[in-house]
Amino acid sequence: MSDLGNTIRNAGDWLAKHIPGFAGYIKREERRGADKLYRDYLASQLIQSRAHLSRATVTLTDSQDFASLKTLSRIDAKLETNTDRIRLADYGYTGWFDLVQIDQEQLAQLYEYDVNLARFVDDISESAKKMETAGPEEVSSILVQLNLSIDALEAKLKERDNLFINGINRGE
Repeated sequence: MSDLGNTIRNAGDWLAKHIPGFAGYIKREERRGADKLYRDYLASQLIQSRAHLSRATVTLTDSQDFASLKTLSRIDAKLETNTDRIRLADYGYTGWFDLVQIDQEQLAQLYEYDVNLARFVDDISESAKKMETAGPEEVSSILVQLNLSIDALEAKLKERDNLFINGINRGE
């Protein structure tokens, strides 16, 4: 198995030396893999946040705080939607044969957006953890903060989508 891996790696190195542009293709494929790993990480953080909120739901139900429960349910739905948006977002990369090509400047902007998403995901994770252990007097303020953090994440995701769409329009 290791010999096969070395053979493939050597063949890739040989191709990179002899075919102009092949090394860049390999780097872009590596970026694609890194992009997927990063987005999977962010989505897993948000899924963990939803688990915290699920446990908070039990506490709110037990305390019969139905108004907060209703708000938490709406927040959880928004969080699920945005988690899926991150998981299924377009890659910050286009292959050689894709109809839409992204130039290096647009790619750098997409990476900047993606890196900044972590800050929003961290804010949501922090609030979700607090929500799980919150006392009745804290619930309302944490829900407000959580809602604001999810709205900020959603706005950033829309900006990213627009950047992608504008890039598509520039390429036409």
